[in-house]
Amino acid sequence: MSNVPLPGPPDDESDDDSVAAWHEWHYALDWARGGDFIPLAECLRRSDLPLNNDDVRNWLASGLENGFKKPRKTKKRPQYVPFELEGRRFYLDARYLKIFEAMKQVSETRESLGEDMAIANAAARFEMEPEDLRQHLRRPRSRWGLSPAKHDGMFDGVIGLKD
Repeated sequence: MSNVPLPGPPDDESDDDSVAAWHEWHYALDWARGGDFIPLAECLRRSDLPLNNDDVRNWLASGLENGFKKPRKTKKRPQYVPFELEGRRFYLDARYLKIFEAMKQVSETRESLGEDMAIANAAARFEMEPEDLRQHLRRPRSRWGLSPAKHDGMFDGVIGLKD
């Protein structure tokens, strides 16, 4: 890779749509470099999205000339699903949905059943080991990526809260 600095987003005089388009292309290119071409293909299909990112143009030109090569280990984009907890909506990786449903049940039944019985019931219902569920309950939300997003909705894959 050369030491030439990569061009950044459009300058401050550009309109918000141009800057947002540049960031969408950049996001898609990051995934394409990791082996997942779907976000880039989705951006290419959108006729209203100007191709104003020079990095993407150069990557596409290089790929057309030399062939597109996926890395041996491709990154997988998580599938985010909405999840309601304590009156707030989170978006979390679908792989963690079963764990969060069990943790939610524990929090809802803890007062009436007691800590140990609530964990045992939730673990049995969601086919988990009680000790595993207990460890999941000890982990902070930051471990799961549950924190408010500064900009929610720019991309489908943004983790955060919906207001």
